[in-house]
Amino acid sequence: MLVLLLAPAHAFETLHNSGGSPLTWTEMPVRFDINPRNAQGLDEDLVWTNTYRAADVWAQVEGTDIAWDVGEGEVAETAHDGQAAVYFSDDWQGDESLLALTSTWSTGEGAIVSFDIAINSTHHTWAMDGGEGAIDLQNTLAHEFGHVLGFGHEPDNTEATMWPSSGLGETDKRDLHATDIEGAQAQYPESEAVEGGELRLPLGCSGVGGAAGLLPALLGLIALRRRQPRTTS
Repeated sequence: MLVLLLAPAHAFETLHNSGGSPLTWTEMPVRFDINPRNAQGLDEDLVWTNTYRAADVWAQVEGTDIAWDVGEGEVAETAHDGQAAVYFSDDWQGDESLLALTSTWSTGEGAIVSFDIAINSTHHTWAMDGGEGAIDLQNTLAHEFGHVLGFGHEPDNTEATMWPSSGLGETDKRDLHATDIEGAQAQYPESEAVEGGELRLPLGCSGVGGAAGLLPALLGLIALRRRQPRTTS
């Protein structure tokens, strides 16, 4: 069984693989596709836009090389297929409390090569306007794209995007907190391009089976359910 180790990176944690190598992207931009189809009737154009904005909040951090190349290719609603993608899962088989699940695959040296973000549309109602009775899509995906970049959870600051839970109608995670920004700047400092267009970038949950030579990692955002008021007689 693969064991993933966590090591502090400023206020929140950075993922390491079982060999002790920090998980990070070594080339930018990171390319992925979006499948906006869903069973809840959400406008697909708005789904695409909200997903892009959730990723872009990380690319807007000054002093970093974080960049995305977002495609509009056909996306299969399956994980572990080698295609980096974001999609809704209408047949969720995992923990019902998870809002979404990010899977990343890396080399033994820690270089991330692919990812999937599955959105739990089986057990949660989604919206894009911060409505009180639903989970905000952009809010959740901003957190998940932090995992895509190799960041773990912020254990102390409830206002951080990488705090591990979220409530109905919450939109605070759409914008990065200072701790999120510091972590991004530390792990992906701005650097000059080298020959071939590659970038000089520093290297740097439980395991499941994956493709040969690649190490998988799973991370999700947990729904923090509001307490129902008690009734007395």
